[in-house]
Amino acid sequence: MTKLVLAGAVFLAVSSLGTLAETPSVEIRSAPAATRLIRETLTVYGQVQADPAATVTVSLPHAGLITVVAARLGQRVKRGDTLLVMATAPAARMQYLQAHSAVDYAQSELQRQEHLLSGQLTTRAQVDAARKALADARDALQALEAQGTGKAVETLYAPTDGIVTTLNVQQGERVQADTGALAIATGDRLIAVLGVEPEDIGALGSGTPVTIRSVFVPGYRERKPHQ
Repeated sequence: MTKLVLAGAVFLAVSSLGTLAETPSVEIRSAPAATRLIRETLTVYGQVQADPAATVTVSLPHAGLITVVAARLGQRVKRGDTLLVMATAPAARMQYLQAHSAVDYAQSELQRQEHLLSGQLTTRAQVDAARKALADARDALQALEAQGTGKAVETLYAPTDGIVTTLNVQQGERVQADTGALAIATGDRLIAVLGVEPEDIGALGSGTPVTIRSVFVPGYRERKPHQ
């Protein structure tokens, strides 16, 4: 009877050792509490638009025919790049030639009046009138030259660096004077209009970094602070 009890005790001891050996161990490390920044990425969609305050409109100085459109919508241009080439309208060209002839006539008339005055065959008032007529004719000619009508072909150049945001003319189109042909927005003055859900507005603030990725141009990225 004593031998049976001893064998049972030994069996229980061996079983307990096997159970302890199968129990996994976990390493525990302790560290002081610290504050850490948890970043959250918010994905939204929208459009990048030109700042109206930084947009330059290129207008046509006179009527004519658009022969070349060198710029494209969305194209990035530099100051001095060719935008358009236009042929001066026949009526505008004729107006310039008439103004040029008026200057020549007024010049010869003034010389004639001065010659007559030297022989006392005219009055000082008539000489002054001829001199004023010449000044008026020159002013009219200078105004037409400023409009470009003195050129049979007019080339329009980019007045500043930027992106073409509006293009209102096409090749072969007849246009009138002062037509707004295109608009250029300076590249450093763009506005990103993004749609944010109301529940996400609280996560945004002044200085929040923004990464802009184009959905049309793969690989394009631009980082800037949220405004």
